[in-house]
Amino acid sequence: LELVHGISKLLLGGDPTSSGAIDQLLTEAADAYGDLGLLFDRARSLLILGRKQRRLRKWAAARVALEQAATAFSEIGSQGWPALARGDSDHG
Repeated sequence: LELVHGISKLLLGGDPTSSGAIDQLLTEAADAYGDLGLLFDRARSLLILGRKQRRLRKWAAARVALEQAATAFSEIGSQGWPALARGDSDHG
């Protein structure tokens, strides 16, 4: 539920000073999804994290998260998703 609140706040133009808390929620969500074997959801959480970091001009952190997302999508054979994540990474 905390993740939903964090993402909702982010999507609704939440306070950028809470950025670290949202980053933490997204990272924890990605880890939890991975632990549960929900690999697509893990990759998608990393993609959301990377896009958020890129919008806040955290270029290095964004690139890491987006590359992790692209790799995760590739490993599970998700068509189109790796290119989407890598394309986002190239814009940072």
